[in-house]
Amino acid sequence: MNSVLSEMVVLRGVGAGGESVVGKLRSLPHGEVDLQGENSWSVYSEAVAHVRSGLEELCDILAKNYATSLVDRLLDILDFVVSREGLATAKAMCNGGMRADQVAKALCGLEEESAVMGARLILNELQGFIPEELIEEGYVYISRVCDPLVLFYIVKNSGLGAVFYGDRNDMVAELAELLSFPVIFVTETDENFEGENAILSTEKGVLYISPSLDVIDEFYRRTEQERGSAESFFKTQAASIVSLSGNLRCGDLIDLSELRCDEERLFSAYRRYAEGEGAKGLQVLLPRMSSEIFIGHLKAVLRAAVYGRIGVLCRISSERDIKDLQNILKQCSTELLAEEREFEKDIELGAVIDNLSGMLLLEEISDCCDFIVIDTDAISLEDEEERLLAVSRISKIAESDVCEKNKRVVLMGSGEIIRKALSNVRKDHINKFFLISLKKK
Repeated sequence: MNSVLSEMVVLRGVGAGGESVVGKLRSLPHGEVDLQGENSWSVYSEAVAHVRSGLEELCDILAKNYATSLVDRLLDILDFVVSREGLATAKAMCNGGMRADQVAKALCGLEEESAVMGARLILNELQGFIPEELIEEGYVYISRVCDPLVLFYIVKNSGLGAVFYGDRNDMVAELAELLSFPVIFVTETDENFEGENAILSTEKGVLYISPSLDVIDEFYRRTEQERGSAESFFKTQAASIVSLSGNLRCGDLIDLSELRCDEERLFSAYRRYAEGEGAKGLQVLLPRMSSEIFIGHLKAVLRAAVYGRIGVLCRISSERDIKDLQNILKQCSTELLAEEREFEKDIELGAVIDNLSGMLLLEEISDCCDFIVIDTDAISLEDEEERLLAVSRISKIAESDVCEKNKRVVLMGSGEIIRKALSNVRKDHINKFFLISLKKK
């Protein structure tokens, strides 16, 4: 282990994968293997067998847990490794004189990724990388070899993160994103950082080596604060939606319209809720569509909806707003498909009506969404005429097309408008309304 550096070293690069981490650095050793001796073929055969088993295991895990084209690309690489071209590559390697990628291109006459990557994986094994023996849990590993199998073995053996010297490798970055594992690609350096503490920041694309204790403490403080922000909202802000007849709980509503939090942390919180209580349903009130944080919230909901029933609510004052929401949903779906994320395409869309223009378009808006939430507190209580109009519109909902089309109508507010409106509703129509409980969960 090195002595502690006199001051913090900062290496800048490109981050990918999961959340930032703190850990000790450890290097994966690589060396040259002599392929000229009597045992050259047995050495090569062992390397091919290791690459083959690693690729098969990785493809099996990805195929079970992710819907991704990366599996097909890895299977193409596996096909090359065990093909006749692969065997010809073996002979060329053992005879020496050419790099693996040069051999692959020369033999196949192609620039195909599968041939080049397959040859490189074999060459990396021949350079002395033996993952099962070298990787221990709890370290951030530095590797001069950047390939998907190196990353897979680090993840498999409970490494904390990976630092790859060299340019960003698309396949490794894609795998890191799928596995939510922190990775950074930085320019190679000859300096030895073995045993040093480091902060791997995927968001900033920076590796802080030998940070002071104050810097580490600040990192932990901010991380815990950010992680806890979404979850604390669920604990303190989620309110039950109950039927006015029988007090039947039919789900929860949570207002996250002011929460500034990144997509991954929101997804984590939504997923935990969905797996625990998702059968009842959760409706998430999102920031306004014009907000810069709206897309991140919406993509997190789409991803978490795979694990339970989660819908979204947006404040709506016109049919145009609903159509804008539907267009943004399509945009998010396209982005998630490109990112090869698993997500739910059909989620419930709800409209929160918080002004009189929306109240006047209630029937039209209901045609474009699955349920309606009327925020009575947001409707002006200072103007008597507006208040009376709101009461009248709510009273007539039970006999309108909104309820005839089996649209859920949820009333939200402190009570004045709701009490006056429901006092004018026939008792046999009360069961068509739901209420946001005033008591927090």
